[in-house]
Formats: sequence, structure tokens, C-alpha cells
Amino acid sequence: MRILLLTGLAPLLNNRIAGAAVVERLRHYRKFCEVKAVSPVNIISSDFLGRLSQRFSRYPVNRLLVEEDLAIDYPRYFLVPRDKPIKRIVRSISQRMRPDVIITHWGPTGWGACSAATEMGIPHVQFFHGSDIHDMRFKNRGSYEKTRSLIQGSNICCFVSEALEKLSEARFGKARHSFVSHNGIDTHIFRILPEKRQRKQKVAVGYIGRFEPIKGVDFLPEIFDRIRSARNHISLEFVLIGEGSLKKSVEEQLHLRRINFASFGFVDQKRLAEIMNELDVLLVPSRNEGWGSVILESIACGTPVVATKVGGTAEAIGNSQNGILVEPGNLFLDRFAQAAVELLDKPREPQLLSQYAIQFSWANIVNREIRIIKETLKLN
Repeated sequence: MRILLLTGLAPLLNNRIAGAAVVERLRHYRKFCEVKAVSPVNIISSDFLGRLSQRFSRYPVNRLLVEEDLAIDYPRYFLVPRDKPIKRIVRSISQRMRPDVIITHWGPTGWGACSAATEMGIPHVQFFHGSDIHDMRFKNRGSYEKTRSLIQGSNICCFVSEALEKLSEARFGKARHSFVSHNGIDTHIFRILPEKRQRKQKVAVGYIGRFEPIKGVDFLPEIFDRIRSARNHISLEFVLIGEGSLKKSVEEQLHLRRINFASFGFVDQKRLAEIMNELDVLLVPSRNEGWGSVILESIACGTPVVATKVGGTAEAIGNSQNGILVEPGNLFLDRFAQAAVELLDKPREPQLLSQYAIQFSWANIVNREIRIIKETLKLN
């Protein structure tokens, strides 16, 4: 089976872990079939604006070698809207490659890809990761209609959580065929590291992710302050990992409150697993979440999670042993901080958490995806 995979989620020069869910799928797809991966880049909105904010989006010039035999191409286009240039890119590559199926990750990239696939008579599979459903509800009418047409026009739609699938159906209508496939984790990297856990000197509470409003990072200073007040008898450290538009303001608020914290930018997965092992609790105060891979990664490292009960977070946490879900609403900050204090006062057993996460290995996830796609499309 030959796959042409297009993605709007891909590694950047300054953030190699961006698009990790797509890269991991590519690593495993190639065990089953021939794959070509392409991430179209808009010269203006991506390249030019990316250069103005070097920390956030620096794209490879032509190609990025992820591994020795695994590459992603970054063809440029210069046209708004993106549908037509992406359609041309798909047609050009497909005429040379003749794929058996075109798979697209992230909705807006699929607008043009699905149209091209339909015209060429090639099956199209669309993966939705969260923002491409959540955000499209609030975009202009044109974006809404394009997403609706994409869902109804694709041969298969895949969603990273049951909650996202249900939301999509309620907002955009039922897909021809759909299934849920959670984003997995690399269980060779995200696991318990005894040497890190045994050397822990401070109690640590952390946040890992993008510093954007949808992630609820503006809540962190207040939440940290409440946790500190409740646990003022111990040495407590707060850890921030990631980048985004709200990073500076969050750090300024923490400084004003004289809260002891360590802040890092993007780190590679190996270092991320080390930090997760050093945390006692991970906070995920998102306003919405398609799935929440960071939740499973933390659990795999033996660290429990407090998360807002939105989107796919309940599916990711799985059970009360792995963490606590907090309903949004009145007194949210108080309740969220109290949940974190509860986990600090009543630590979970790391081995039990890690054992739960093993079922979400990328091998298990991708084997099932390939089987469903082949069976549904009747491909060899």
C-alpha cells in the first residue's frame, strides 16, 4: 500500500517535537507500506510571519530528515485561501507517486487535499486532532462550510477522542465512515526512571504545553499561588515547559507573586520524560483539549495529573488512580488547586500508573489504524 500523507502538524527547526503524533505514525506506517510525507508551507502566513517570531515557527527550507530513511518535504505556496495551492501540490505528487490512499492530518490542510483526492478517484482519510474541530466552530462561515464538506467528502474520518468525534457530528454532521484512534506514546521514552525519582529533593508541580489561551495557562499563577498557600510548610517548586504568546505574561505574574519556578522552552522527548519523572503532579488546566497526549506521557512516567474535564481529557486520564478531573465553572481555580494538593497529600503508586499507559503504545495504535483503513477501503 502506498500512502501520500499531508500534514499541517510537523516538526519545526526550533521545535523538533512539534507534530510528534504525525511523526510517530510515519515511523510505524513505513513498516507496513510506502509513505511520502508532505507539509505545505504558506510563504506569507508561515514563512514571513514565522521569521518575525523566531521562537515559534521556523520551517525547514525544503526537507527535514527525521531519521536516516524518514523525511518530510515542506513545499512552499503563495496564495490565499490555501485550498487551491494545496490541491495543486497533491495532484502533482499523486501523478508521480500514484498513491493507494491520501491521508491528511489537520482539517484546513484537508480542504484542498480531499478535493484533489476525490477528483483523482483516490480514497481520502482525514485525521482531526482537536483545534481543527474546536476552532472551526468560531471561524467565518466559509471555514465552517469547508470543514463540513471535508467531513462529508472524506472516505474515512479519524478523531483522536470519542468526545471530539461526538462534537464533530453534532456541529458538522455524520461522516461516511469514522473511528477513534487516540494519539499514542513512545513507551521506550516515557516510562519510570528510578534514578530520577530517587534523587528528588523538592516537591514539584508542573505545566507542559503551549502557552496559549486554549490551554488555560493564564490560570497558572493563581493556581500555583493557591497550592503554595496550602502547602507552605514544605519546599515547593513549580516547573513550566513550552512556548507561546502568553509565556512572558505568565512568568511576570509568577515573579510578582514571588513564586519559586523554573522555566524551560521546548525540550526533546528524552528530557521531557526526565522532567516528568521529577514532578509530583502535572497540571492540565485546558479550556478545551482534543485528546491530551501529555496526560498519558505523564502517567507513563508515574506522575498523576490534574486536568480540566473537557474534550478528551477524561478518556486520557482513564481512572481516578491516574489523576483528578475538575469540572469547569464556579470556583474553578480553588477546586483545581485543591485537587493538586490532594494528589500531593495522597501520592499515587507510580508503577500502577505506568502499567495503565502501556496499552497506548504507538505500535498498538498504528496497527489498529492500518487494519481499519485497509478493511474499510478494501485495500491490500
